[in-house]
Amino acid sequence: MLDHGDGRGAAQIAFNARVPQAYRPQDDTAGRPGIWVSPPAVVGGLSALHARFGRLKAAQVWAPAVRLAREGFAVGKDLASALRWAKDKHRGLNAAFRHGFFRDGEPLQEGAILVQTRLAETLERVAAEGSAAMKSGPIVASICRTAGEAGGCLAAEDFRLLEAQVEDAARCQYEDATIWAPDPEQCGVSVLFGALAALDGPSLGESRSEQYVEAMAAALGTAWRSRNAAYAMPSRPRSQTTHLCAADETGMLVSMTFTHGPAWFGSGLLDEASGIVLNTGARIFSRRLRDGALVAKPHLTPIVVHHRNARYAIGSPGGQHIPAIVFQAVVDVVHYRTRAELVLGGPRMSADSDGNVQAEPEFLAAFRRRGSRSIGVSEYYGPASMIARSEGAVTAFRDPRFEGACAQMD
Repeated sequence: MLDHGDGRGAAQIAFNARVPQAYRPQDDTAGRPGIWVSPPAVVGGLSALHARFGRLKAAQVWAPAVRLAREGFAVGKDLASALRWAKDKHRGLNAAFRHGFFRDGEPLQEGAILVQTRLAETLERVAAEGSAAMKSGPIVASICRTAGEAGGCLAAEDFRLLEAQVEDAARCQYEDATIWAPDPEQCGVSVLFGALAALDGPSLGESRSEQYVEAMAAALGTAWRSRNAAYAMPSRPRSQTTHLCAADETGMLVSMTFTHGPAWFGSGLLDEASGIVLNTGARIFSRRLRDGALVAKPHLTPIVVHHRNARYAIGSPGGQHIPAIVFQAVVDVVHYRTRAELVLGGPRMSADSDGNVQAEPEFLAAFRRRGSRSIGVSEYYGPASMIARSEGAVTAFRDPRFEGACAQMD
């Protein structure tokens, strides 16, 4: 999501996963992690974003990532925890992944320096060639080979079909605010828009009260039932995502969410030649009931909010909880006029299509509700992030639950 910052509204840059042409759902088994890999679409999306709206040269844009990959960075608490999980529970890790992220058979510990020389070389190639680097050539050939060795069906033609789309964003009104978002047909925005439309403002009561929980759960339940009625939603592991917000001096705002597919580290396959950890994009597809098509339906919900004299870029990781996290943030900002610095720190809840509540322990400690389940902070994923622009000032906010940082670049 990109807000132009000049009154023209917002644009979406869509680079959703594309199922490989030879993929067949019946081949989707735990013993063949390569079958889940879809062509990496992020490079094409970022390249399209830069081509249309960027002001710096590509080499400048990619330079920090190249430097971190080549010189290394200290493994943080969250990455160390994810690697421990991968060792114990991920069934798809190949030898190249273990060589890159393990030492003496054990996952890298917090504070260890992670160097990714091959990834740095790949990023330099992307800086020089843009999206063409992921359309054909040695990177594509190597990824296809790695996926194929693990039972995958990726082919070079799948990469040539990758195209990022730059289009006008969708929007909805909530009270006196306008919310700009990607196409609801392609992501979790359908749940957000549906929940906002179903929410009865006067019924909310005080923020985080039991009355609030009942109203929010009812709205989310309505939205999820509508989404589920349109798709055959397969049972899938939780999706692992990441999110960032960005702003520049011209007034533009960006809210961007990525997914690597279910399970930390996607397929668990590291393509040794390129240094890329391969996704599980084929596992986020659902069958659309009206025509039987396989459609990528990630829960991504990156948005921009225009409210009075302020604009906000908001988004979060969190798998199936993402729409609820963003929903709460919008309600906090617009309905309750919550100060921006407090929005990401409030206790969170979600709800399923039956209105059953899933909430952080702090929520449920205040009351007892039938059909509720406590969600530990580590299960809620994150970190959510937000940038606010108001009266010429730009302020970034991070989720206090997790590691994360707000950075200003020259």
